[in-house]
Amino acid sequence: MVACEDGCLYVYTYNGKRLLPCMMLDAPVSFIDSCGDFLMCITAVGLLSVWNVTQQTVLISSVSLSPILLTATLPSNSPHKSVNITSAIVRSQGLPLITTSDGQGYTYHLNMKSWVRIVDRWFVASEFYGSTSLVSDEKKNILSSLQRAATRNCEVEFMQGPFPQALLSTDRKAQSVITMSHLESSLESSKLLQSPAEYRHWLLCYARRLADEGAELRAEDLCRELLGPLYRLSSSKSLTTSKWNPLILGFPKHELLREILPILGGNRCLQRISTEYSKSLKELAPENPMDQP
Repeated sequence: MVACEDGCLYVYTYNGKRLLPCMMLDAPVSFIDSCGDFLMCITAVGLLSVWNVTQQTVLISSVSLSPILLTATLPSNSPHKSVNITSAIVRSQGLPLITTSDGQGYTYHLNMKSWVRIVDRWFVASEFYGSTSLVSDEKKNILSSLQRAATRNCEVEFMQGPFPQALLSTDRKAQSVITMSHLESSLESSKLLQSPAEYRHWLLCYARRLADEGAELRAEDLCRELLGPLYRLSSSKSLTTSKWNPLILGFPKHELLREILPILGGNRCLQRISTEYSKSLKELAPENPMDQP
């Protein structure tokens, strides 16, 4: 691929054959990347597009980057740095991954048609920050790689700022709230990025945190999600088993539930939940052979 100053974009095969006629963009290209069949461009006017060049279809069409570049409104006498893009890549599913100079990381939610922040600079204060070193393959550790790339240059500067230091030193619950937010965000972001190894890692970390804090309501929500609508039908007749997928990122949900129940049961406050859902799994086992250990 060749991007020119006049906004022309030429796409070639690996053997040098032109794959498409000259593409005319709205402005010169600032960032460009490809992965498999997908080509991503960010133009100088801040519009991002992703195409499947093999199928000659568009996945994301001229979406503005302004939501992730606009900073919060500050008093006029408060100096602040402008935010700019530090890296932009595209994943094999066509998802763009953007990092900015203020230590944030974003991707585009295709179904919601919205930018979502999957790396927050506050996460450096989490007790589980940087805990995914167990996944050695960088390609399978995409969320953690993005987190390191986003926070590399501002981690120390941000944490030494007056507001983070004052908050963490005066509010005992602040780090607990940040940690829980980090775990829940990482769990959902792993699903969005289709990263199975990271999803399982964050699920186990989340279960340990729920057990440590005795978070009964959150624990029940998690177990209910993994058990599926078969458990909820007794209280909600509108739900049907056909709407529930027994797999998540290739993992059987019931197997994941069996894995986290002993962790949750380590806290006396959560033993009722652990016992109740263990019993439900046993009752459902004959109807779900794929969930057998």
